[in-house]
Amino acid sequence: MEHNFINKITEKVYLGCVEGAKDEEFLKKEGVTNILTCLNTANDHKVISIEQKVIEIFDEETAKIKKYFKEAFSYIENASGKVYVHCWAGVSRSATIVIAYLMWKNKLSFNEAYWSVKNKRKFISPNEGFVKQLKEFEMILKENRWNYDNIDLENF
Repeated sequence: MEHNFINKITEKVYLGCVEGAKDEEFLKKEGVTNILTCLNTANDHKVISIEQKVIEIFDEETAKIKKYFKEAFSYIENASGKVYVHCWAGVSRSATIVIAYLMWKNKLSFNEAYWSVKNKRKFISPNEGFVKQLKEFEMILKENRWNYDNIDLENF
């Protein structure tokens, strides 16, 4: 289904912006049961009744987004339905989380996951620092045969 602010990435994951998080009717109709918000200050962005988890992160090249990967993956995996992942514009922070999730979940390279998301949300553009962390994550995943349980994402 088409929406101005929300793109379906997989059967379980939708990606978009803060405006999409306000469209409770559409999200519920699509079967979204959980929202993962990736904003530096999310206090004012809980606008609907769908369960929400907040990862407070700035869209800056020096921000350590990789330390939130396991937490985000766990939230997505444990959701009873579909998950809407968003940041302010749905371009950098939330796109990075979704790309990392696809890399881990589907055993994809960074490029494969990036283009998988980009083909569905044309204007994604993770910042350079996030891209670097995603490429490092790919190397670590390959070294660990895509099992991230023993990976220390704080220090890689």
